[in-house]
Amino acid sequence: AAPTQKLPYLVDRGALTAEEADAIIAQLASAAEVISHDGPSRLLHGDLEGDHIYAQGDQFTGFIDFGAMQAGDPLYDLARFAWWDSYGWQDLGKGYGFDAFTDEDLEVRMPAYLVANATRAADWLRRGIMDVTAAGDFIRAACGVSFTSLGRS
Repeated sequence: AAPTQKLPYLVDRGALTAEEADAIIAQLASAAEVISHDGPSRLLHGDLEGDHIYAQGDQFTGFIDFGAMQAGDPLYDLARFAWWDSYGWQDLGKGYGFDAFTDEDLEVRMPAYLVANATRAADWLRRGIMDVTAAGDFIRAACGVSFTSLGRS
């Protein structure tokens, strides 16, 4: 289900307030104006985090855990990785090239992708993996992330 379709459930369960859900809807609607759904897609890991990237010394050796693999904008994977693994982000960002990120990427696209990803908490709440408080805290934390502080070399 689309991220905005999960919000009523989260509000009904008490994980988010109606005002929080409205703010998320507004953020995603605003981002939709600059995110091209018809643009070229790339293969995404879908669950990129430091534990899924392997290296030997300074040499990248591979990825694991491709259960959430999908096609889309690489910024989706990068936004999630930057939030989940801020330590590893500096190395990944340097390898990717900090100068490749536009202000729009850091201020609009990456935050929207992260918030959209965080609405998966509704699925975890339904399955009993996460309780109401944790689901709300998870989404609020994603809403509070600023990518503009990531810096560029």
